[in-house]
Amino acid sequence: MSLQEFSLEGKTAIVTGALGLIGKELCRALDEAGASVVATDLNDDACRAFAGELSDRALGKGADITDPASLEELRQFALERRGAIDV
Repeated sequence: MSLQEFSLEGKTAIVTGALGLIGKELCRALDEAGASVVATDLNDDACRAFAGELSDRALGKGADITDPASLEELRQFALERRGAIDV
């Protein structure tokens, strides 16, 4: 199956652990498939910098997924900027 057959055009994907080896590759694959990727990890500046390496659809946002308030802030960030969370 080619990535053209696996289109995520118009979908928003949040990737937690986005700065790790697997997380980065997952972000790249989702971005290549057309998704608007929200790269998330603990370091906000590093998330933004990494998102800058992807397409202009990508966003970076630091969040601690073990903290409910931080998770809600991440949710609001994605919804305000992309309107939905699909993946």
